[in-house]
Amino acid sequence: MTVLPAVRKLERRTWFAPLGVYFWNPSTNLPITDGLSVTVVSLADPRIRILAVPNPSNVYVIHAFPGLPRDGAAYPQPDDAPMSPPPSTPTGRPIRIEVRDPAGHYLPVDLLGAIPAYGLFAPTCATASPPDSPLAPARAVNLYPGAAQPTTGARAVVRADLRDAATDRPVAWALASVVYRGATLGRAVSDADGRLTLVFPFPELATPRIVASPAPATPPTLRSMATWDVSLHITSSPAVSNSTVPEFCALHAQATARVLAARSPTIDLTDISIGLGRETVVRSAGERHLYLVPGS
Repeated sequence: MTVLPAVRKLERRTWFAPLGVYFWNPSTNLPITDGLSVTVVSLADPRIRILAVPNPSNVYVIHAFPGLPRDGAAYPQPDDAPMSPPPSTPTGRPIRIEVRDPAGHYLPVDLLGAIPAYGLFAPTCATASPPDSPLAPARAVNLYPGAAQPTTGARAVVRADLRDAATDRPVAWALASVVYRGATLGRAVSDADGRLTLVFPFPELATPRIVASPAPATPPTLRSMATWDVSLHITSSPAVSNSTVPEFCALHAQATARVLAARSPTIDLTDISIGLGRETVVRSAGERHLYLVPGS
């Protein structure tokens, strides 16, 4: 029998990742695992640009940042009180996180913050903006899919081409939500050309409104008859709309816009109807677009 020699641990060395960001797709209720370009830029010296990479847990991390120590001893240890860094902990460096998708599946966004970040990074306004899904982990950052996102018949789809009622220009980066009986079903953001695509679960099938219609040639199905009246809420602002890439907190702080069912005379849009097996395209009456009076 071979007896292994005793091993005495002389020291333990840990490395600290100063930043980790976890991205979430609110349309599918799934994490975004790869394909993103995530760049951390120093606001003090924009020449410092560091590419974050996804780890096995789908967290985009950077392992070093100029001026910050890598030795984990300089940072809070697992036994320390949460969010209570020791006096020697380096002070925060202001940064901008540029999130881009080269494939165009997700809309671009910038995140402002500081590193080192203890635990997963979250924008300063994250607690002020409601989560898009109860399934999303705490401190996950939502990215919104663009107009080319894949859709299936298992989810409702609402599309609109947003325009400013005064200027007739596209309304970019407007934040829209669909609400049914006080509950938010989904959120989405218009792209740089004002195209909006909301993809979200249907309300419970136990509460559809069955549409009365003349006797059809063939018996109707629940899929063709079940519809729901939902509310469409949109926030926007000229400052965000005119930006090349929206900043996350500014995007979620936009003011309520008037959504117009008719442009002249102006009539506010109330409910829209969604149904199983079909997409809903929302337009102002007699127009090709959905017109808004943007928030201030």
